[in-house]
Amino acid sequence: MTLAEVSEQQLDTHPALGWSRGETDMAKQRVNWLRTMGLVEKRGDEYALTNDGFRFVESAVEK
Repeated sequence: MTLAEVSEQQLDTHPALGWSRGETDMAKQRVNWLRTMGLVEKRGDEYALTNDGFRFVESAVEK
């Protein structure tokens, strides 16, 4: 997903975040935080879950 897509997805699923639509600063902070944990990797101008990221999401959904 691009930063714009991450931002829109987060606002669509968590409107309480209160981010401004069209602004990607908060999405950039979020994906960079996930990158530091090895859960997301950058591929060109898009971000994708790593294998560890997929396992984390699956575990979180199960709980």
